[in-house]
Amino acid sequence: MNKELSKEESEFIDTFLKEYLDKYQTESVFKGKVTFLMKESGINPLRNDFILKELYSLSILSFKHESGHKKLAIDFNRDNIVELIKNGGMTEKWLNREQKKINISLSENTLKEFPKTKWFARIGFFIAVVLGLKELYFWIMQLQAQ
Repeated sequence: MNKELSKEESEFIDTFLKEYLDKYQTESVFKGKVTFLMKESGINPLRNDFILKELYSLSILSFKHESGHKKLAIDFNRDNIVELIKNGGMTEKWLNREQKKINISLSENTLKEFPKTKWFARIGFFIAVVLGLKELYFWIMQLQAQ
């Protein structure tokens, strides 16, 4: 199972959180409602817990424990939701993460090619020195011929 959110999941989370702010004025929402919305969106049901854990790690939600270990409801932190959406939401976080991955792969490629580039530079420098010495030699020969 992928350990990162996909773009579709990130977009769903943004939509879901915006709908939550519009529809619910209370902090708690029945957990079955949240998982129903996830299923309705077409997200793989096996990813539900992963998505909820991601939101938990961002302090967007916490689980309300009642009657033993059953998670009956989810408590949302409205302030954190508003802050997340104001900063571009999960989609913006996903895009930033993807951009970082691209930057890292480009850096790795550059580091792989660095030894080759270094040798090309050394060879080029050597050729430049040889041609410079050749020109200097011909210049000196012309001076002596005069």
